[in-house]
Amino acid sequence: MKFLLFIRGILHSISKSITKKYLIWFSIILIIPILIIFQIIIGYANWLIEEDILKKNMLSTDALAERINSELSDVVLQLQLIAGNDEESEISNSKMYNRAERIISRSAIVQSIYFIDKSHQVLFEAPFSPNLKSQYYFYPEFNKTRVSNNYVVSNMVKNFHGKKVVIVSVPVIDGKKGLKGVLVAEISREYLSSIIKGISTTRSGFSFILDKNGYVISSTNVRDIGKNFSVHPAALRLSKGLSGFIREDISGETSILSYKALWDQWGLVLGVPEKVAFQPIFKLSIALTLSFIGILTLSIFLIVLGTKKLLTPIVRLTQLASHFDEKQSIEELKRVKVDSQDELGILMKKMIDLGISNIEKKKILEEKERYLYDVIEGIPYAILTLDNDGIITHPNINFERLTGISREELKGKHTSSLPLKYGQADFLSLNSLHIDNPIEEMETYIIDADRRKRIVKVVTSKFYNERKESIGYISVLQDISQLKLFEEQIRQSEKLASIGQVTTGIAHELKNPLAILLSSAELLKKVLHEPANDELVDMLSNDIYDEVKRMSGIVSEFLSFTRMKNEEEKWTEMNQLVDKVLHLLRIKLNEAKVDVLKEYQVNSRKIKVKPEKLMQVFLNLILNSIEAMPTGGILQIHIYEKNSEGQEWLVVEIKDCGQGISKHDLDWLFNPFFSTKPNGSGLGLTIAKDIVNEHNGEMEIQSTIHAGTSIQCKFPITTKIGI
Repeated sequence: MKFLLFIRGILHSISKSITKKYLIWFSIILIIPILIIFQIIIGYANWLIEEDILKKNMLSTDALAERINSELSDVVLQLQLIAGNDEESEISNSKMYNRAERIISRSAIVQSIYFIDKSHQVLFEAPFSPNLKSQYYFYPEFNKTRVSNNYVVSNMVKNFHGKKVVIVSVPVIDGKKGLKGVLVAEISREYLSSIIKGISTTRSGFSFILDKNGYVISSTNVRDIGKNFSVHPAALRLSKGLSGFIREDISGETSILSYKALWDQWGLVLGVPEKVAFQPIFKLSIALTLSFIGILTLSIFLIVLGTKKLLTPIVRLTQLASHFDEKQSIEELKRVKVDSQDELGILMKKMIDLGISNIEKKKILEEKERYLYDVIEGIPYAILTLDNDGIITHPNINFERLTGISREELKGKHTSSLPLKYGQADFLSLNSLHIDNPIEEMETYIIDADRRKRIVKVVTSKFYNERKESIGYISVLQDISQLKLFEEQIRQSEKLASIGQVTTGIAHELKNPLAILLSSAELLKKVLHEPANDELVDMLSNDIYDEVKRMSGIVSEFLSFTRMKNEEEKWTEMNQLVDKVLHLLRIKLNEAKVDVLKEYQVNSRKIKVKPEKLMQVFLNLILNSIEAMPTGGILQIHIYEKNSEGQEWLVVEIKDCGQGISKHDLDWLFNPFFSTKPNGSGLGLTIAKDIVNEHNGEMEIQSTIHAGTSIQCKFPITTKIGI
């Protein structure tokens, strides 16, 4: 009775202490690591044997591959010796036949050699017939051998006797380096089988050789020869030129296979059945497994007995803890009953209290987080938050719209890796999104997903936690590109108004004396145009007249920028007009060391244009090209006709090899007063484009940095050839 009371006291003590429970049950649970160790030992033994088999298989495969490749290489060299391509300019068929007989008598791998001429006629077959008549064979790899100018190893094909064979072929070159025909050697598949049997049979394994179509050329198993293994995993890997090993079924039996690529996409496969390879370890594993099954059974029985006292509370506590992350209500946690009075019971009560507290705090946090999210998303500016390392934590919807990049792509990236830049200069503009000190306001720019430059106003500030430690940054961006464009347009309008007034005044001041000078030149020409007058005087008066007329035209062009003035349209041949411009610039081109490469379309059609204005266009464009090549270069001028969407165009293309224009500047190139040159006025291209547009034409510019610029002036054609 006392003993029973003693036992009851001990059990009561144990029920109050989880430490004592673990001390008791630890000895039982100890058996599980023993079982794990047993499995590790068995697994490690299997791994060692498998590694040994794989290593031996790979060594055997490498040796076989090297032997077979060497044999094929010898066949190619022997065929080349027969053909005499390297040492003789011309060789007779009889000489090739004699050489072929000698080689066949010494070679075990070659069973016959025959020569096919260019007309696919077989002229001899060694060692059987030195002369064949009316025997044709359309060798499938004939053209490939002819084109390769080297050797070709075929798949299994039918020879002219109708038998399936494997062929190595080389081209035969005549004395004039032309193709005389193809020399073909049939390979003995029995010999190849004997090579692979020498290794495979001694290891209770198997091996076979596949052509590039997956058909078995030779095998240790005669029944496999000719079978199609093209869909087998080893054949698929060999077709890609791979080497290695896999575990796959062969003839319904799982085997360990090693494979290696041979010449011309042939493949070698060597394998050992698993039941043969793992037979020793399998027997040992059965004996050890039976021994440990008994131990495992006993362990399971003891663990089941202890589940009620130890594992049930732990499982219940684990389930309770795992549901804290789910949408569990406070009422559900309060309804949980805790019967145990030990450490697990106390821990469960504390976890229930902690869970109730966490749920309440989580609700408050979610409400605040949602409120903050709605505020950030509702602000009509682009907002970006970053951590201290410059990693993006949250971009709002307006930032996504500004950049054209999805938020999923932006999150988690560093500002330096954002696709909002072209080069280092653009990258520096992103520093405003991630700086140490907050700023009131600054202007910078970014490059959006469509490669457009966006001018933005940025305000950046730091985040701080309760301990006044920096935890990140917030940047607010306002897109002011349109505002800047409007401001630029206003400034340009003011400039245009000012320059228009100045140009008009200058033009009118020059127009009067030029008119007087022109009248004087005409009067001088009339007075002096007598037979007795000197020819030099007449020539000088003509020069004065021509130059004054040209100066008057230039003044008129100044006026055309401030007011519209129509020049008389004339039927003009564009080739002559461009040549006239080049003639005027010949000295400038020579001084700049620029060579002109002209390519004009013959019989190009005349078009109705204003010649003086177009001369101004081409003068401006060619001068720009000369200035873009400060060290000289080649200026290409191409005049041609093209049809686009039913409209015929005459195209004048001017292309230089100069410094090129950046993508940033291309968007602003036709704006008045915008220039990439330090002393440029910014009006040349604007006037040129206006003149082309006046002719219902189009001007397109393509440029690459350090590669040059190409300008196309397109004019509509409304006349026929010869007009």
